[in-house]
Amino acid sequence: MQIQKQKNLSIRKIHEELFILDRSSSDIHTFNSLGTFIWERLQLEVAFDELVQAIIENYEIDEETALKDAQEFIQELERKKLVIISE
Repeated sequence: MQIQKQKNLSIRKIHEELFILDRSSSDIHTFNSLGTFIWERLQLEVAFDELVQAIIENYEIDEETALKDAQEFIQELERKKLVIISE
């Protein structure tokens, strides 16, 4: 699975929160620290299993929770048209 961010986004990080402006819709999206962590790893093009492992290590949660959180967040990014997912 490859995940690419849309080109029409303006992104700013303030402390541990990420703010994304979708310039095509004028929608503003904010991410908490976990969302910011996942977004930043996606921009590095890490494999999904590496992303899950990084969440486990950084947030000290179990694999099932990390997997669920990552999947839900990525699905939400796609639903909001912030990323394009291809196989």
